[in-house]
Amino acid sequence: MFERVRAGWKLASAVRKQVFSDKVLLSYMIISSAIILLEAALIFGTFIFINISALTTQASQSTPSAQSNPIIRWEFIGYLLLFYIVSSFTSAYMLLALFIAFKSYAAGTKISMSQALHQTASYSTLLLEWAVFYSIIILLIRILELRFRGIGAAILGLIAGVALSIGVMFALPVIYEQHVGPIKAMKTSASVFLNHFGSSVGGIAYSELYGLMFILFGFIVLGLAGATTSLLLAVLGFVIMIIFIVLGVTISSTTSNVFKLLLYDYATGKGLPAWLDENLVIKAITYKKGQGPSPESQKL
Repeated sequence: MFERVRAGWKLASAVRKQVFSDKVLLSYMIISSAIILLEAALIFGTFIFINISALTTQASQSTPSAQSNPIIRWEFIGYLLLFYIVSSFTSAYMLLALFIAFKSYAAGTKISMSQALHQTASYSTLLLEWAVFYSIIILLIRILELRFRGIGAAILGLIAGVALSIGVMFALPVIYEQHVGPIKAMKTSASVFLNHFGSSVGGIAYSELYGLMFILFGFIVLGLAGATTSLLLAVLGFVIMIIFIVLGVTISSTTSNVFKLLLYDYATGKGLPAWLDENLVIKAITYKKGQGPSPESQKL
């Protein structure tokens, strides 16, 4: 157990150091998050602006029998689906640009962000198909969860979440490498996961720990600042928390997605880059019984 923990941490450290060696790679997720926040503001801001009168009237109803306007409710679901599609497309587009940039950098032919984004444009149709397909699944899961209460909703959410996680684990690397649609990408992702990595991919969790430490530190700072009677310290603590959360999420998202790309290449026989120790990958990952790394895998 402890050997796997040490191997996982060393593996995550190796991936993190490689990503940190080119700080531009971290900016892809920062830009992605900023764009998604803007999209959320525009989409839901539009919904509120259009329905401000009806929403105000509904909020003023205080009787227990007051019911939400079904038209507004379905309209909100439409806006929510639109946000899911737009944000999923943005996230996927920036991730593929990150993959392209990382692969170029690792190969010694570093390209600019504009070049990576330009090359990603050839995947636009596939990414839009992925965004629509993934968003509909997410929305259906949310609607089904609302139909249940208590333990039923929790169980449904857990089952759906695990199944979806397996399906999307390597979906974007599959789209990037094979130029396939969303259904084929999810099938291949699930197949690679179940056939090579069993019930868990420990290294991916370890690759996120470093970023999670930043997030935890941010909350600790906020807690310490909130324990004081100084408003200035409380505000300063909140600002520091936000900064560390952004850093943590950026680091976790970047390193874990790069690691997924490397794992997918490894599982499909494309090997590992020279700076990544194959023994660490084997030790850090929990394989399904009888399964393991591709025998054809070799160093790149």
